[in-house]
Amino acid sequence: MNAGAEKVMSNVGTVAKHSAIYSFAEILKKGIGFVMIPLYTHYLTPADYGVIEVLTLVLEVLGMLVGVRIASAQTRYYHKYPKYEDKREVFTTALTAVGGSSIAAMLVLWVAAGWLARVTLGSANFAPQYQVMILCLGIQNVYLVAENDLIIRKKSLFYSILVIFLMVLSLSLNILFLAVFHMGIWAIIWSMLITKVVNLAVVPICLRGSPLRFSWEKFRPMLQYALPLIPASLAMFFLHFGDRFFLQHYCSLDDVGVYSLGYKFGMVISVLITTPFQRVWGTHSFEIEPQPGAKLVYARVFTYYASLLAFASLGISVFIDDVIGLVAPPNYAAAASIVPMTVLGYTCLGLTNAAALGILISNNTKFLAFIQIPVAVLNTLFNFALIPSYGIRGAAMATLLSFGTMLAATFFISQRLYPIPYEYRRLLTLASLSLILFMASRIVSGPGIFPMLFHAAVVLALPATLALSGFFSREEREAARMYLHRITPWLKKNRA
Repeated sequence: MNAGAEKVMSNVGTVAKHSAIYSFAEILKKGIGFVMIPLYTHYLTPADYGVIEVLTLVLEVLGMLVGVRIASAQTRYYHKYPKYEDKREVFTTALTAVGGSSIAAMLVLWVAAGWLARVTLGSANFAPQYQVMILCLGIQNVYLVAENDLIIRKKSLFYSILVIFLMVLSLSLNILFLAVFHMGIWAIIWSMLITKVVNLAVVPICLRGSPLRFSWEKFRPMLQYALPLIPASLAMFFLHFGDRFFLQHYCSLDDVGVYSLGYKFGMVISVLITTPFQRVWGTHSFEIEPQPGAKLVYARVFTYYASLLAFASLGISVFIDDVIGLVAPPNYAAAASIVPMTVLGYTCLGLTNAAALGILISNNTKFLAFIQIPVAVLNTLFNFALIPSYGIRGAAMATLLSFGTMLAATFFISQRLYPIPYEYRRLLTLASLSLILFMASRIVSGPGIFPMLFHAAVVLALPATLALSGFFSREEREAARMYLHRITPWLKKNRA
């Protein structure tokens, strides 16, 4: 293996190792939502599920405004300073800025809870629920800065242990409050608050040995970097969740609940791959930027990332009917119909996040807003056009069309700012085979062992056909053989 290829594979290995750990942690953290689906759907009506969704979404929007996206700037500027003391000051500056803004915002929002409830849910009776969720919002913003510090410093093992503990706590509280005390919507809200309070224990751990200082000199460029991300984040939020408000208006809270369940499965792609990958790649890509050959690393990592997305997307889309039937009662069955479109939309979004690298490296974050705001407007038009006629399927179609448009625009602008030699032939091969196999999976459907075996064969056919088509290079096959050679003695030893 030549020096250039070895360097590429070394960087890929670093990203893969930490991404795998974060993926495991993210699956546990988000997986509680999937583990709890049978309990939620048994003790909560679709309307209750819809109320929880609206409460959460409104607080997500407010969280973006309150936190002013400083955590994103924290990642970018941590690597700008060579001295450790300066790096730690970036963290403490972000922590104090977000902490101060969160306290001020919680006071204002607490008073405005009744108004928020009337505007979003049609009744001020939901004001107490909003007030507890506002406390969750302030705590979450502070915790995210500390969590980001663990990710930047690649403390992936500690992060995973923390997530496991919080997952067990949240799962236990949900079961206790829902199944034992029958608290309904309040069960989810109180469980969330208690878990987030416990989250705060990570803040003093991250601060250990670092004086709590605020630096205007460091905060100013961080704020300049982060401010354009706020409208971009709001646009992204609307792209993710704006359809819920259209569904509530044109359909019902029952439809919001059914759609939210299907959307949760569609977002599995983010839980399994996109979020863990971005946690590692978001900081590692900046580290290797000054190195020669960085663009070749970027291109190769993009190909591998796209391959994982394609495999996971195919698997989710093929098996979703069986999964929904297994975990939810019949009144949620329509949720399965939106998942393939939602999964494909989130595959486009995952690729968009990686394709935006040139925009971030060139410090042109304003282009994210220039892309995402018009796409959010376009999404609104899609929702107006499709939801009244097609309901939840129209909402899923709007999501797919919007994320596909955003991928095209982001890729075009990012390549103009910072060209990367992507492996277009391999990417086209991957996309074509994935689409063909998904269409083939539709040939056999229905309950029974034979359809499940057929679907499993279709999913496993993707890596097999890629290998037969010459998708993998000689260096990649050699690296795979070397890896197998290294782990074979370990496997034999443990088997013995």
